[in-house]
Amino acid sequence: MAGMRFIEKEYIESKVSIDISVYEVVDLFLKEKYEVLYAVDENEKLLGVITPRDLQRFCLDKTKSLINYDFTKMDSVDYCFAESFFIAHPRVHEIPVVTDSVFCGIVLSGNSKSKKEWEDIRFAILQDLGFKKRVQFYIRQLNELLTFYDSKEVDIYEVFYPDENEIISGKDRNKYHVKQEHRNGHIRDMSKYEIVSFYHREPEFAEEIYRDFQKLRHVRKNGITIVDNVESNNYNIRDGHRLISNAPKDALHKVYIFGPCTALGAYVSDDKTIAYYLQKLFNDKYENMYEVITSALLGTPELGVMYVEPVQKGDIVILFGIYNEIKKAVKQINSSIIKIIDVTETFRSAENLCDNLFNCVCHHNHIVNEMVAKHIFDSLQIYKDVCNSQSLLTQRECFKDYYIPYEIDETYSNLANACQAWLEGCSSIGTIVMNCNPFTKGHRYLIEKALECCEKLLIFVVEEDLSQFSFEDRIKMVKVGTEDLGDKIKVIGSGKYVISKETFAQYFDKENAVTEVESMDYDLRVFGEVVCKYFGIKTRFVGEEPNDVVTASYNETIKRILPEYGVNVIEIPRLQVGDAIVSASKVRALLAEKKITEIKDYVPQTTYEYIKKHCI
Repeated sequence: MAGMRFIEKEYIESKVSIDISVYEVVDLFLKEKYEVLYAVDENEKLLGVITPRDLQRFCLDKTKSLINYDFTKMDSVDYCFAESFFIAHPRVHEIPVVTDSVFCGIVLSGNSKSKKEWEDIRFAILQDLGFKKRVQFYIRQLNELLTFYDSKEVDIYEVFYPDENEIISGKDRNKYHVKQEHRNGHIRDMSKYEIVSFYHREPEFAEEIYRDFQKLRHVRKNGITIVDNVESNNYNIRDGHRLISNAPKDALHKVYIFGPCTALGAYVSDDKTIAYYLQKLFNDKYENMYEVITSALLGTPELGVMYVEPVQKGDIVILFGIYNEIKKAVKQINSSIIKIIDVTETFRSAENLCDNLFNCVCHHNHIVNEMVAKHIFDSLQIYKDVCNSQSLLTQRECFKDYYIPYEIDETYSNLANACQAWLEGCSSIGTIVMNCNPFTKGHRYLIEKALECCEKLLIFVVEEDLSQFSFEDRIKMVKVGTEDLGDKIKVIGSGKYVISKETFAQYFDKENAVTEVESMDYDLRVFGEVVCKYFGIKTRFVGEEPNDVVTASYNETIKRILPEYGVNVIEIPRLQVGDAIVSASKVRALLAEKKITEIKDYVPQTTYEYIKKHCI
């Protein structure tokens, strides 16, 4: 094979230590484009190799070790063997040579991965690494939840569903594959025979339940996603809970059902869900002692709903871990606190199973729902002393009244990584969050005063584009107006979760008459719990606010919440021109009146020039 050559170990740059981190491996593959990394010890002994495929398998938890210890090698330079190996494995372009366990070098084929192959590898690695990061994120959150549930003496169960290959027999496989053709559709897309066999009702019912299903919508507040309130013939949801008509309202204990569409009962009516049948079983055996509550979502489940439901001793939590990262996280925790309920045998025992499925194993009808409910009920460990004694009850309490989803954590982790060189070695990071609509002398004054109290100052410019001046214009005005301050400051966008529609919507409506100030706690929870953590922020600076009731309330909330995260809050008096406070609202008012030259008293020359050139 033309181009084959041997490279001695002294000239190989892709040698790594045995304790290399996954993120270092990612950098070496994506930046340096090494096809193989060679893990060696201090004596140059080759212990294993790492390829992009090994990294992917590790990220998807298909192997426990990042390093592959079972690899092909040669004990001497053998070009005949190498040529035959490269022909048999055209995607492999190098083989290590190891003599008496000592790494001697590598034989190269003369070929390398194409640009397209590296693009595919990059996409796959980043996707799989993201999956692993999400799993680790959920593991941390689940561990916190489990510790809380354990302290409240709440029983938690995880319902595991079978893989389709475990329960669909050969004779039903063709029928099941037909069902799967509806995966992106809805019940009304099935044939009349399929509809009748699924609902045991007339075909027209599919159109009715489809219309009701279309009314279901997700809403999110304080990071917690729920299904919005709805009333219809088949779906009735209030405060994120699906109606269970046979549930007692004065029950001593709660049975919470969390999870995706299966737990919600997405394709059946209110009185045909797993929760409904489970409530019936509780009523029959324990009368009014337990109320079943469904707090589930359409599609992928989140943990947020579990944070806010109040629990006490003797309550039961049932989590449907049907797919995605949450199921992976539960498996990795392997905690004795979680009791597993595997419903595989229930599916195997169902007659005409395929007729009772819509388009996959977890989308099933009332018949399977009732069977699953019975399996769950029979698996629960009910303690008579708990369910019969009010004296043993504790105060109901939720874990938190807010939730920080993965995408928020990831957003500020990535932002901080991008600023890592600037943050390096600084022990006193201060910050200001500014809208700068537009950038005024007051903003500049606040920045200068803040710099007197910290080594470096991070300025977040509000990124939500709901102001008179666009985010693009506002951040440019700040950067130009602070350019002379050099490396002591850094100006970046605030991202989607700091003073945004999602975390503090009233901020963008504050110029209208405010009769009641809404809670802005969530905005500060995100900032303290996530932003300050990743950026190492020690101090947040704010300007005094004597006029605006919303901003004044926000400042008080900052003072109340951020110290919980070890962040000092310093309020700085506002700059005045004569008897007037310098404010962006004053500048906007002058601009509205076409008094362009008068804004010079309130804005830096850089802002004045920018507005004249770009905004008028």
